[in-house]
Amino acid sequence: MLGMNVNMFNVAASVLVMGLSIDYGVFIVRSRWASGPVRDGAAERAVVTSALTTLCGFGALSVARHPAMFSLGITVVLGIIPAMVCALLVIPALQHRTAGELEPS
Repeated sequence: MLGMNVNMFNVAASVLVMGLSIDYGVFIVRSRWASGPVRDGAAERAVVTSALTTLCGFGALSVARHPAMFSLGITVVLGIIPAMVCALLVIPALQHRTAGELEPS
């Protein structure tokens, strides 16, 4: 990917991205179950803010000359963007599609 080899920094960054992706999804699902039909958008704003600050922080690493820092930064940047999109678009669409089938416990 992008001429990079897989190394321990890519693997560590991938674990970080998976954890953040799961958190984003949990925030969205929980807020939609808790708020019912009336939503204030707080969870969506929190996910966007978290993703943007993560992108800024690790985006700075993606311009580093050191190969380890570069691979860490680019891996997180390339993972957080689809994680945010899925949390904001895919998960609500799936919840809408399965409305009534899955009830919160």
